[in-house]
Amino acid sequence: MSGVKSKLLPRTHLATGLVLIGLFMLTGQYMRHQLQLSDQPFDAQRMMYRASHIYLLLVGIANTVIGCYWQSYRSRWGRTTQLMSSVMFLSAPIIFSVAFIVEPASVSQDRPFTWLGCVMLLAATGLLLASRVIDNRLAIKLSENKSRAN
Repeated sequence: MSGVKSKLLPRTHLATGLVLIGLFMLTGQYMRHQLQLSDQPFDAQRMMYRASHIYLLLVGIANTVIGCYWQSYRSRWGRTTQLMSSVMFLSAPIIFSVAFIVEPASVSQDRPFTWLGCVMLLAATGLLLASRVIDNRLAIKLSENKSRAN
């Protein structure tokens, strides 16, 4: 059962990332054919759509890379922070999708969904780095304890 658990998160990240890259391509086609942004005289809305479009690609690439290079950590604290990071990386696409749908229509400088998504990505990256450091430090301590015991 633990083998299934250890493969679930990387597969989820990979699938989420690939779906988001596909969504990026679909939103590009939507912007080109349905919204016809290049024909609009209002540059702000066009730039907001493009920025939201690129954020979908960003979070898609991040999840794909995490899925490809996943390492399950040995320590409980490393695994816990890694799990918290994963929850944020997997939740951010929802936030950025809502931002793509909602925020460009209002053409406002206030972009609460985009801001929240960016903060989530930053926090998730920090937690992922912290989980790596925690796991490495605990692994070094375990190694030192084993060498002392021998």
